[in-house]
Amino acid sequence: HILNCGDVGSCHGGSVDGPYQWLDSISKQTGTGIAYDTANPYMACSSESQQGFCPHADWTCKAENVARTCSTFPPQGFCAALSRYPNATISDYGSISGAAAMQKEIFNRGPISCGVDAVPLLKYTGG
Repeated sequence: HILNCGDVGSCHGGSVDGPYQWLDSISKQTGTGIAYDTANPYMACSSESQQGFCPHADWTCKAENVARTCSTFPPQGFCAALSRYPNATISDYGSISGAAAMQKEIFNRGPISCGVDAVPLLKYTGG
């Protein structure tokens, strides 16, 4: 759903805050959120993907690429778009930095997502 409609990145990268900005926007504007993976399984494809079956499928933001139900996996079966679907919304989001701020956020509102600067790990050999 994010890859097809969010315009916040692709299978090859994106912004850290972009998915949250998009989800916050659709949560407030349409009252719906991101489809659960049961209605839109991750296919590891986005519009610019050239690997595997990706270039042979339609990844535009249309109802079938937001939430769907399938009789079986295409091409043998068919998939139908769902106009109503289970979804997750958010009421707010933000950015914090530092261990103390992260602990406070987890204590006050639950799980957080975070990024790690992994560049120093590229040369890690042990110890």
